[in-house]
Amino acid sequence: MDQSAKTITDELQEEDDDIICLFAKYFGISKGIIESKTRKKNIVEIRDLTAYFLREYADMSFTAIGKLLGGRDHTTVIHSCRKIEKNISLKKDFELKFSELIIKLRSIKERKFYIEKKVIP
Repeated sequence: MDQSAKTITDELQEEDDDIICLFAKYFGISKGIIESKTRKKNIVEIRDLTAYFLREYADMSFTAIGKLLGGRDHTTVIHSCRKIEKNISLKKDFELKFSELIIKLRSIKERKFYIEKKVIP
């Protein structure tokens, strides 16, 4: 394997490992709380938003999102995304409110696409 390809792949993997940290920092809580089994309403809302953002803006599978969110089942992630989609229809400023986070997620998606199409044959 080409050394530059290995480096890019390693960087993407590190980014993926820290993607929940991105959300934790954005929402001002710890990564462990997002991944935890707690059902506190405010934490569940953040977890649901995280699932939605990863699906909508980073183009991740429901299964992959579930693994990142503390080993949750893909059906749980689907439910989370549907709840957020329903709420978004009621809020017109959603993308504006989370624009910084959406830009970062789109960047992750672009790097993932680049590696899948250009670096890894």
